[in-house]
Amino acid sequence: DAEKVLRTMDGAEICGRKCKLDRAGGGRQNTNRNDDRRGGGRGRDGKVMEPEKLFIGKLSPDATEDDVREAFRRVGEIKVQLIKDRDSGESRGFGFITFSDASKAEEALHSYQGTEIAGQGCRLERPGQKPQA
Repeated sequence: DAEKVLRTMDGAEICGRKCKLDRAGGGRQNTNRNDDRRGGGRGRDGKVMEPEKLFIGKLSPDATEDDVREAFRRVGEIKVQLIKDRDSGESRGFGFITFSDASKAEEALHSYQGTEIAGQGCRLERPGQKPQA
């Protein structure tokens, strides 16, 4: 139950860091389940689907957002967000790519799987999807 977790874990300390939990959407509860401004609707697990977004993993620590943009330049305009360690500022080896539309993301998912970026092959997935064995 999300409410129970919110009540019991908000402010808890994990690995020496204090957690701050909040509801998605800045604390606003979405009472209209069909109101999805980002497109794509909701999946079976209730998570918001973003068909134009892909997870990118297995990145070299040396890979930059510009490296990712260059590797995917033939797909068109993309937005890249690489996740960095809060303390060191170093890349954590994964991030997200947002494409201009869902068809471009689908094309990249199938055509760019394993593309080498900064000397290492990347892994592409739908956000929230479990890696396939």
